[in-house]
Amino acid sequence: MLSGFVGVPSIDGAYWSLFVEMQFYAWVALVLAVRRIHLAELFVVSWLVASIVLEIEPVGKLRYLLMVDYSAYFIAGAPAFLFGPACSRESNGRASGCRSSPGWTRGRAAP
Repeated sequence: MLSGFVGVPSIDGAYWSLFVEMQFYAWVALVLAVRRIHLAELFVVSWLVASIVLEIEPVGKLRYLLMVDYSAYFIAGAPAFLFGPACSRESNGRASGCRSSPGWTRGRAAP
């Protein structure tokens, strides 16, 4: 799983996605550590713009650092999380997995 950090190919080809996910969650941990999670939308839009620019004008180390080859999947997942239901329902009807609403919806009535 950690082989991608040192440039060694994975023993099993199925592990490539775990390395990419670890990179993503390292970025999330950094955002949480600097207490800037309220700027998540700005980070995602900035990541999208940087990915587009790096597709046009590639810079090897920066492409690797920003995971440009896989960024579209994570960028697409952010709105899916933000616009998705705030709570899921278990089979017994109780709410589980609730989260607070995104910042831009505060002050508006819930759908």
